[in-house]
Amino acid sequence: MPRPTIINLITFYYPIGNTPAVRLTQDLPPEDDADILLLGCGDFRNILFTAYADSAPSKHMIVSAKSFVNANEDTRRLDFTCCDIEGAVIARNILAFTLLLDDVDGQQHSNIWQIYYHLYLDDKAIRLLQAQAKKLSRLAETLESWKNGEYGRTLIFCDEGTFAIVKNRWNEYAVTNRSKTEQTKYDTRFKVGIEDSARNGKHFLGWGTGMTSLRLVTPLCMDGVHDSPKAFDHFWKHGTTDRNPTKLPKDRRPNPTFASRGTDTFALHYGTDPQLGFPLATAYVPLTKNSPLATEGGIRTDSHRITDAARTHFLAWSKVFQKSAKNFTLRFFVGDATAFSHTLEHVASSGDVDDDYRSSGSSPVLFDVIDTSNLLDHLGSINVLVAVVPLLKRQATSTLYTESLVAREKSLKDLMDAILCGSFPTMSLLLGLVPIEYWTNTTAVSHTLQRRYSKRLASIPNSNQMNVPGRKLHFDPTDLAILIHRIYQAMFKHEDMMNTMFSLSVRTLRNNSYPLYHRGSFATFLKFLQGRVDTNWDKTMELVLDRIANDKTIMMGLNYFQDLCAHIYLLGIYNVPEFTTGCRPADAARFKTGLGSWNHLPSVVCITLEVPRAKLKVILDVPRNELGTPNVQCCVQADVGPYPPNAWQNIFADVHLNFGKLIAAGEPTDGDHKGLIHEDPLGWAGNCPLLVSFNVPTWVILRDPSKAIVNFGIQSTPQSSATFIHRLGLSMNIAVAKLMDNSSVHITKFHPQQAGYTSVTKLVPNFEHGNPNHDFKATMTANVDRICHPFWIHWAS
Repeated sequence: MPRPTIINLITFYYPIGNTPAVRLTQDLPPEDDADILLLGCGDFRNILFTAYADSAPSKHMIVSAKSFVNANEDTRRLDFTCCDIEGAVIARNILAFTLLLDDVDGQQHSNIWQIYYHLYLDDKAIRLLQAQAKKLSRLAETLESWKNGEYGRTLIFCDEGTFAIVKNRWNEYAVTNRSKTEQTKYDTRFKVGIEDSARNGKHFLGWGTGMTSLRLVTPLCMDGVHDSPKAFDHFWKHGTTDRNPTKLPKDRRPNPTFASRGTDTFALHYGTDPQLGFPLATAYVPLTKNSPLATEGGIRTDSHRITDAARTHFLAWSKVFQKSAKNFTLRFFVGDATAFSHTLEHVASSGDVDDDYRSSGSSPVLFDVIDTSNLLDHLGSINVLVAVVPLLKRQATSTLYTESLVAREKSLKDLMDAILCGSFPTMSLLLGLVPIEYWTNTTAVSHTLQRRYSKRLASIPNSNQMNVPGRKLHFDPTDLAILIHRIYQAMFKHEDMMNTMFSLSVRTLRNNSYPLYHRGSFATFLKFLQGRVDTNWDKTMELVLDRIANDKTIMMGLNYFQDLCAHIYLLGIYNVPEFTTGCRPADAARFKTGLGSWNHLPSVVCITLEVPRAKLKVILDVPRNELGTPNVQCCVQADVGPYPPNAWQNIFADVHLNFGKLIAAGEPTDGDHKGLIHEDPLGWAGNCPLLVSFNVPTWVILRDPSKAIVNFGIQSTPQSSATFIHRLGLSMNIAVAKLMDNSSVHITKFHPQQAGYTSVTKLVPNFEHGNPNHDFKATMTANVDRICHPFWIHWAS
């Protein structure tokens, strides 16, 4: 993965979105069809609101909510591809879409609202949910039967894995035959989980509990300052948005779409609020009688008017979606957003895709609109943009939306300077994007009411590369090497101890506690950049590696240098001299089995370290509110005392974690033998050992194997050090094994379960050399001092 691996025992579950709904087609011509990619898609609010906003105003804004079905039926065709890492989110979204499609007479609106937004359901709603889940499970007997079924043309699974995950969730929703004892246990576990989340809300939100929705009543925020917290508290106290809790049925049941299973590692987020996805100013302004957003019975005066407004919006959006659904295609994928994006890029470049994704015959791999939610906060801006920019169609109206909700910097200016790990205009140019708000210095969205810093940016393709595939940026190798080195320093500034001490603050300590990049991230960026520039690339890389090797500011730079070189070699970025000379089988003679018997030694091999379950107790014993999400890494180093003259250490941060049993496929004496994992589905709650895999240059393990050890441990950050040093010691190693210990250390050519090295596609066809008659070129030069000043851009034709 192009980002650090973390230990995450508990993840937050976001069944309901925590940002206002947006119109995904707002920057597209209204008559154009569109392919739209939603990464970190969350709930279905943006799709519903897009359907509502796209419908013709002349036909629906003058009718009442009850006759809202007269919305324009001749809307454009929209193809949505929705990706989320949490299968429960995708499962409940598809179920909700099918409920809306089935509710042609509008009789189930109240029950659908309950199913999607309430923690507890009354008898009618739970029976509707269970019946719909059973219906979907029957239709989903096989992926082929789903494609040929009632919803198969509108709701499409991208792959078999997503299909299996979602079907398992539906089977959970459909359970009706629990014994009284089983149902009591289920209800108790659900109640305890809700109470834990509510306590976390009081702890983390404090005085700001329920204030998040204030931004939704702009410009009437002062009117909502009292109602918003009351509505939030009512929801968490009663598990419902219904007005009078004294009239609620006593036999309400837990909503299984909010529940976790015994094998799940997620907990409902403490900020979950049904109102957050809707514009709520309509709760405080008098609307015309015929407005589709006018609340039935007029504006009320109690705190529930916010909920009334939200439900009215939901009704209006749902009715338009029902009429427009024939023009919509909704595709779903459960998995990592960056991995999915790189896969789509590979498909766009090679056409190599399995039959499941190709079966529809029209699955898009390039998009008019890409929305990345706030993935930049969690995955790193460079990791996300390198993955998604090649998927954006090179048209004037194509738009990439990014969002940041985490207050990593003090101001918008500081955010712009830091978010792309370099000069914002220079990095935007390298990425091929034009951030509209940045260059125009204007925005249509106010962020002044955000308690935490928030910014949403829309970017379009750079016009100088649009429709001219062969156009690249021209660089002097030395200038480009300096620029790349500065990007490297920005990506790993948490390793710059001098700068950290100089700018020491709570914000700095917090940011440095959760690094978003490792050397594989940097290498992936280099792979992306390689196809976008015209320069002497080998000379550039020679200079880059020399600058990195001699960098005195990044404290651990040399320790991670072999990790970087391995990624550069595997991605085909540059032929690192130490890797091209190769290793002879005779060099591995000290390995009496396994590697010592291989007929051919590759330049890079994979080490899999088996970590006994008992070693993980030190992690499991840490209180959850203290553990956080520490990064992990592996080391191959000399087994000698601290800091002797002959000590050496190489750290590798791109590690893969799996629970299960490692099974060898083929003879260990054969270099092509593979490792297979019989996975433990219980993960951290199971009994199998943890299998930690990482790539390492072959020459490193041949250096002195009899005196080398392999470590698996916690990466040192301010947060992890405070948590683990007194538990694990200064090294913070969880497990240590001799390199030649065949019972704990397994060496294969590739990672377990893989038949090759992980790859990143260089470029999609849009960027490959095109019409040679275009003689315009963009040249970037350093017109100022190369040591401490930013780059300037010089355009030449």
